Amino acid sequence: MLPLVIIVVVLVAIVFYFAHRMRIARKKTKNIIDTYIKEKSKMSQHVNRELEKLKKLLENNSIDEETYERLKQVLLASYKEKRGDSDDLVSYVSEKKE
Repeated sequence: MLPLVIIVVVLVAIVFYFAHRMRIARKKTKNIIDTYIKEKSKMSQHVNRELEKLKKLLENNSIDEETYERLKQVLLASYKEKRGDSDDLVSYVSEKKE
């Protein structure tokens, strides 16, 4: 009878151990996803602010239409370049987990 009790206790302990590890992994993944979303939001807000500044310069006739379009394209290209590696959520999460 005693060996059966020991086996049951060990199995229950193993189940609790793996459940705890899974809970920690889910929490870590959630934190990584939250960070990803915050970074994307910050980057998007930054680009929007810069576009607004360019529009104000155009409205104030500080720059002409052609310059505005070139600067806008440069800004958007640099934004795409910065977000390039972290564009995919799945790759971002797997990269941060390692």
